[in-house]
Amino acid sequence: MNLVTMIITATAVLTVFGAQPSRAQTKSVKVPAQQRELSNIHSRYELLELGAPNTIQRDRIEAQHYKEFCAKIPSGNVSGWIGEVEQIDNGTPDKGIQLWLSVATLFLNRPGGLSLGNFYGYGVDRETTQPHEPTLIPVGSPLYEIAANLTVGDTVRFSGTFIPYASPEACYRTFMTYFSLVRFTSIQRIGWGLVLQ
Repeated sequence: MNLVTMIITATAVLTVFGAQPSRAQTKSVKVPAQQRELSNIHSRYELLELGAPNTIQRDRIEAQHYKEFCAKIPSGNVSGWIGEVEQIDNGTPDKGIQLWLSVATLFLNRPGGLSLGNFYGYGVDRETTQPHEPTLIPVGSPLYEIAANLTVGDTVRFSGTFIPYASPEACYRTFMTYFSLVRFTSIQRIGWGLVLQ
C-alpha cells in the first residue's frame, strides 16, 4: 500500500467513526499571558527532568521548578482567565458549589495537570493557605445560578482571587498536583471542549 492510499484510508476511517483527522479543526481560545506562562514553566521543566542523567540532577531541577512556579502563581485578583470544568458539585454541608477547573494550555505529564478550584483538596488546606474569606459559591448568589448550569467539559472565562499560600514551602509541599485555591468573582460559559492556547 503506497503512502497516498494509506492517508486516504486513514482519513476515511476517521470520518466514518466521527473522529477529526486534524486538531487544526478543533476550536481554540487564547488565554491571558500570565496563565499561559504557568503552563510554559511546567513544560520546560518537565523536559529538563526527563533529560536529567540521574536522580541527583533531577532533584535539583525539580527544586528549581517548584521555586519558579510557586513564585509565578498570581497573588490577588485575576481577570479573563480561561478554564475547562473538570468537576462541579454541591456536596458541602450548606450546598455551596465546589468548582474545579483545568487551566493548562499544554498537556502536562504529572498528575493533576494544572488546575484550580474553590475548595480544599489536593494537599491544599487551612494549614497551607493564608487566612481568607469563604471560597465556596453560596446558595442563592447570582454566581451560584451561573455555576449551577455548568457541566463537565464546559469552557469558561472567569475572574477571581488567588488565595496565597502560607509560605513558599507550603506551595512546594502541594506542588505535585499544581492546584491553587481561588475565590471566584465572575464566571461566563464561552463554549464546550475548547482547546486553551
